[in-house]
Amino acid sequence: MTIKSMSNGQTERVSGPPHVPKRKKYILIFATVIVLLMSGLYLLHEWHKYKQLASSEAIGLVKSLESLLHPQHVEELSGSEEDIELSEYSMAKIGLMRLVDTANPIRFAYLMAERNGRLVFLMDSESPESGDYSPPGQVYEEADEWVWKPFKTGQTVITPPISDRWGTWISALAPIEDPESGEIIAIFGIDYSASEWYAELWKQMIPGITVVVVVLLLYFSLQYILVQHYRLNSLNRELAFNEALYRSVFDQAPIGIAIVNDMEFTDRSDFGHSSMNPMFERILGCKSGDLSNVKWTEITHPDDLQEDLYKFDQFKKGEINGYTMEKRFIKPDGSVVWTFMIVSPLLGINDDHSVHL
Repeated sequence: MTIKSMSNGQTERVSGPPHVPKRKKYILIFATVIVLLMSGLYLLHEWHKYKQLASSEAIGLVKSLESLLHPQHVEELSGSEEDIELSEYSMAKIGLMRLVDTANPIRFAYLMAERNGRLVFLMDSESPESGDYSPPGQVYEEADEWVWKPFKTGQTVITPPISDRWGTWISALAPIEDPESGEIIAIFGIDYSASEWYAELWKQMIPGITVVVVVLLLYFSLQYILVQHYRLNSLNRELAFNEALYRSVFDQAPIGIAIVNDMEFTDRSDFGHSSMNPMFERILGCKSGDLSNVKWTEITHPDDLQEDLYKFDQFKKGEINGYTMEKRFIKPDGSVVWTFMIVSPLLGINDDHSVHL
C-alpha cells in the first residue's frame, strides 16, 4: 500500500532484449566466416588428396598391366575380324576377361590402335555374347583429345568423366611402345564407372567430413555460450541499473510505500531488501521489524475498518483493480495519524492480488 497523495498516471519503462555489443558481434561474424572458410578449404584439400591418390593408384595399375603385354604380339593385331583366329588374340582376350572378373572396380579393359586416323578396338574384355562387346576393328567414335593424348605425348593419363555409348567412365590409358622404334603402336585402357569412382571418393571423405561437422558443432556451441554470456552481462547491467533506480525511488520517495501480503505486512526477507520505505515507517511511527507479521487490520482505526475490508474484499476478488480511501492508522503510542491510502496490485507476482502495494 502507499499512503499520501499519488498521481493516478502510470508509466512503464520498456527495454529491448539484451544484445551482443556491436564490436563483439562483428568479431563473431568474422570468426564464423574464417571457420567456415577453413572448413571448406580443408574439405577441398581432402577431396583433392583422395582424388590424386585414386588417380595415382589407377595409373600405377594400368602401367603394371601394360607392362605384361608383349608389344610384338600387339603389333601382329591388324584390328580386323581375322585377328580372332590368332592365338595371340585369344591369349590376350582371356587375360582381359579375367582381369575384369577379378578386379572389381574395373568395368572394361581394352586395346585400341590408330588406323587411318581413327581409333579402333583391337580387343576388349567382353565376351562376344555381351551387348557391350566391341569386335576387332570397331571404331571408337567418341574418342576425344584425352583418349588421343597417349598417342601424341607418350604419357599415361587418367581422364575426366567421359560419356560414350556404354555409359560415363573415368579411364586410365597407357601407351604401348615399339621397343625398337619407340613408336606408340597402341594404348591399353581400363574403365571405371564414374559414379562408383566418385562414390568411393565420398566414402574416403567421411572421416574428414565428420571432423568438420564436429568442429563446427563445437564452434557454434562455443559461439552460443559466448552470445549468452554477453547477453547475461548486458542483462545484469540493466538489472543493476533498475535495482539502483528502484532503491533510490523507494527509499527516497516522499510518500510511504509498503508491500503487504494479504492482511499482513511482509518481512524484508520475502521481497528483497525491505518491504517498506523509510517514509512509511515515519508515518506509522515504527520500524519494519516491529510490523513483521502484524495485520493491517490491527492498526486500522475501528471506524475505518469496515469500509477498508469491503473494498479489500472486492480488490482480492478482482472486481476492482485497486482502491483509495482516507483512513486512520493507530501508532504504537496510541495516537492516530490520518492518511490518504492507495491500494494497488504488485505486478508480476500473482493474479489473486494477495501481494499488493
